[in-house]
Amino acid sequence: MVDVVEDDFTRSTDANLVDHIATITGGQWTLFEETGTAFLRIRQVNDSVTSNAVHTSDRAMYASSPDPTEADVDVVVTVRDNGIGSGDDPGGVFARATDTDNYYAVGTYRDSSNPDKRLIKKVGGVVTELSTANTGLSSGDRLKLEVRGSSIAVYHDTGAGFGAAIMSATDSDLPSAGKAGIWMGNVLVGSNDISPSFVIDDYKLEEFSSGPASGQPVWTRRGGLWFPRIGRGF
Repeated sequence: MVDVVEDDFTRSTDANLVDHIATITGGQWTLFEETGTAFLRIRQVNDSVTSNAVHTSDRAMYASSPDPTEADVDVVVTVRDNGIGSGDDPGGVFARATDTDNYYAVGTYRDSSNPDKRLIKKVGGVVTELSTANTGLSSGDRLKLEVRGSSIAVYHDTGAGFGAAIMSATDSDLPSAGKAGIWMGNVLVGSNDISPSFVIDDYKLEEFSSGPASGQPVWTRRGGLWFPRIGRGF
């Protein structure tokens, strides 16, 4: 795995997410989709991301940068209940987003919801639920969306590490590399809302190289002759 973006959202002042550059690895966050006036911001007091306010039936999605060059990725994030808003104000991560009508996404609701975890695909603007789970939501839960070819899996960590997948599906509708990032609002279900009910922290995007392992020769042709290249990215 190769770290593409890693961000703990540490700041000395509050800032809108679009004005923030990843603190560990990566570049500036960009707005991917905004259906209303809701936006995400970083609060310096707890160095994490939340919504600016409550918004009904809206969503705000933000892509990390740079984009992964591989289709196979892991997207990991920490989600905490902020004790504000209602039970239908989810948040989570997305991957393989080629545009706002095509991506995979996973999100969590409060543990009062059943199910409180959902995995969806959005293809051609149509949302299809791929899997659900009911695991509860502790303080500082981590979610991981793992995409490998046509296999999609979701893992949940309450502090003991990622164990077995809590959700999985097989789907080949979105095979290409795309954007990844975080979201809040009605990504999973159209009637959901966006609010400061959750905070998002400790984001990581890793890509899984389908090419040769580092140190293995890759051959390229120049001027009618073949030459070895070592590793990726040459």
